[in-house]
Parts: sequence; structure tokens; C-alpha cells
Amino acid sequence: MLVLGVNNKKSIIIIIVIIFITIVLGIFYNQITKPKSFSPAPTVTAILPTVGYQNIPFSTEDIKKSDDNWGKKMQETSNTYPWLDQFPIQTDEYFVYFDINKKTFVAKIFSKENANLIKETIINELKNINPDYSPYPIDFQII
Repeated sequence: MLVLGVNNKKSIIIIIVIIFITIVLGIFYNQITKPKSFSPAPTVTAILPTVGYQNIPFSTEDIKKSDDNWGKKMQETSNTYPWLDQFPIQTDEYFVYFDINKKTFVAKIFSKENANLIKETIINELKNINPDYSPYPIDFQII
């Protein structure tokens, strides 16, 4: 069995501590002096719907038909409702839009106290935009 004197034990402990401190300082120095690598901003990937679309073959003819149908529908809507591009109307007291599916003006009124006055204001606004608004009902909603 090896017997070490007190001085030898102290020397070994000091050497171990010095080696440990040297390793820690080396790692720390390496982290500080290492050039920083900047990664580019993350790329945003679109998540496409996966239900059913992957099995439907779309040809260029189908896409062209769809585009033509969309264009025709938009032109038809514009011809039927030439004043539609002036909607929605929004103030602090009300919000008015035209629901094409229901063929109805929807007027959301935000003040219960002045509801009747606001209704008159909305009707005047509709007259200014489309003097012949009467074929379409107005759905007044007091919120």
C-alpha cells in the first residue's frame, strides 16, 4: 500500500484543481472566441390541405374553366350590384354591408339609445349610394 505524506496529498490535490480550472477556462475561452454563426430566418412553409386533394388530378383545362367561371361570376355580380364596391359602410355608430347570398342589407347598430336616428341615417346613406335600394330588405341589428 502506498502511503503518501501530507505534503504529497496537498500537491496532488493542487495539481488536480489546477487541471480542472485549466479545462474549465479552456472551454469558456473557446466559447467566447468561437465565431458566431448566424442562421437565416426560419422559412415559413405553407401547410396545404391533405384531405382529398392529392387524388384529384387537376388539368390546365380544369384550372382555366375555374378561372373563367370565377371571372364570369365576378362580372355578373358587378353588373347586378354596381354599387357593391362602396360597401361596407362603417362609423362609430353602425356597420352596414350587403349580403349577396341573402340579397339583404345588414345594418349593425352599436347604440340602443339613438337606434331610430341611426336607422334614418343608414337609410339616407343607402339612398345616396343606390337610389333604388328598395328591392332589398334591410336587416337592422341593434347590438
